Amino acid sequence: MSNRPWMVGTLLALSLGGGTGLAHAQTMRSFSAARQVHGETNITATIRLASGTLRLAPGGASLLYNMEVVFDADRFKPLGTFDPVASEVVLGLESIGGGGLRVSKAAQLDQTANVVLSSAVDLTFDARLEAVNAELELGGMRLVAFTLHNNGSRTVARFSQPNRAVCRRGEFRAGAAEFKVSGLGNSRCQTIAFHGGVGTAMLDFSGIWRSDMRLEASMAAGGLTIKLPRGLGVSMTTDNFLAILDPQGFIERDGEYTSQNYGQAERHLDISLKTSLGQVTVLWVD
Repeated sequence: MSNRPWMVGTLLALSLGGGTGLAHAQTMRSFSAARQVHGETNITATIRLASGTLRLAPGGASLLYNMEVVFDADRFKPLGTFDPVASEVVLGLESIGGGGLRVSKAAQLDQTANVVLSSAVDLTFDARLEAVNAELELGGMRLVAFTLHNNGSRTVARFSQPNRAVCRRGEFRAGAAEFKVSGLGNSRCQTIAFHGGVGTAMLDFSGIWRSDMRLEASMAAGGLTIKLPRGLGVSMTTDNFLAILDPQGFIERDGEYTSQNYGQAERHLDISLKTSLGQVTVLWVD
């Protein structure tokens, strides 16, 4: 991140008239930050959110970013800074005092963040979510690289539309979490990396495939389900034969599984699996 002085976004508003008197003594406030495109061709967007609900979606061609949040001012402070020289924005909420995250269930449900990011400029995206319910629409943007850290959260991510740019690498890191992503065939990523801790995860590779892709997946414990579209040529290597459950439609030889249609398929997904106590289920879908 740049060391240059940071500037507040073009539109920055803090409302002090939020509601009070909740049973758990919350002081709810609202905050917004937004900026239009002013000649930028790329942006690095960082979202940090500790507790609450996050909704992310692509925006119009003239909008660089927009965020609207409602937050517990007794426990959190908003983030909304933009560096025009580096074209970097930091958005979200962080806990006051920088200590460990300690929130009540009510506080988690009350906080909301709605974020819109440009669909017209190349986007490098980094999200760090802790104790968050997240709904992320990643399709229709110009994602060139992204990282999603997900700890103690429930995250549903989608590529409902094809990515408008070629993505070098997309990385998902899920701690004690429930994680689902669909439409990865639309991501146009050269490499997808998934690192799972304790919990459940689902990676769905449906979508419009324009090039081959590689998946690097590791699972410490819990379960990972990989959904593959029929007709895709798939190879898998693993360090644990027992980790893969019912890999039907594959030929196994010396720890490598290859789909029967691999040689004839137009598009290919090459998977590298590493597990310790986790289990991986591979399913073919229409």
